[in-house]
Amino acid sequence: MMGGLRYIISVVMVSTGLLAATGYAHANTISSVPNCEGMAAEVGRRAGLPDGYLPAISRIESGRQIDNTRKAWPWTLNHSGKGLYFETRAEALAYLKKATQKGRTNIDVGCMQINHYWHGHQFSSLEQMMEPARNIEYAASYLKELYGRHGSWVEAVKHYHSPDDARGARYFKGFQAAHRRVKDTPPVAVTQTVYGDFFTLADQTRAQAPLGDGQGPLVAGVANGQALGADQVYERLLAALGPELTTDNFSVWQSQVPLAQRQHTRGVVRQKWMAVESFRAELSSQN
Repeated sequence: MMGGLRYIISVVMVSTGLLAATGYAHANTISSVPNCEGMAAEVGRRAGLPDGYLPAISRIESGRQIDNTRKAWPWTLNHSGKGLYFETRAEALAYLKKATQKGRTNIDVGCMQINHYWHGHQFSSLEQMMEPARNIEYAASYLKELYGRHGSWVEAVKHYHSPDDARGARYFKGFQAAHRRVKDTPPVAVTQTVYGDFFTLADQTRAQAPLGDGQGPLVAGVANGQALGADQVYERLLAALGPELTTDNFSVWQSQVPLAQRQHTRGVVRQKWMAVESFRAELSSQN
């Protein structure tokens, strides 16, 4: 199906039977996309991170199977445990905007799968959060923060995924395998990746979906020959994913103390944590 033919790239959630067209593309077009892993390697070096750590995390978090090779993909979202791979930044951003406008904020974004609910306030806009360079730079600073907090890179990598010990341990095993593969890849192959053809979402199964256990594949198809507009596509996808989990149900950590610690806060509370600590001290002194 090559030779300049045009495909309707479609998404179907297998569990619901939802089909939705997402766009058109020339199958033999050479698409040069931002290379998450190459950028992560450079950002990691500048930040003083262990060699290969950041690109390995990127591959785990946003990896997409292309030509029998798993590579990090910049236009990846993970919504409610389902990995969504978009062909363009515009498509991914359109979905992210529609979802967040509806209050659906438990979404991991971009090369490093930064969670919007917990970290969105660190970015000036959704566009900035999706931007590969800014996304990766934030991930590097966050990983360094985790290292300072926990005292080892092993623990930093575990906590990048989840503060839960069991989930962190499982994640680290996958990280070790990805890190070995990244280290074995010649640097030029990492930094000069060019993706040929357009790859549909067919047969793309997340080997390890960030902040979720969704393993279901996204496959290509067209619903009764009907091509849907982008808004209809995203509305159907949002409906298929079900209601947004509340923060009570979506528990990625369990506090071991009566009062939550700083690493378990977000937004304004996190930014004003010194004031929170002072308030706590004042309350304690009056008891």
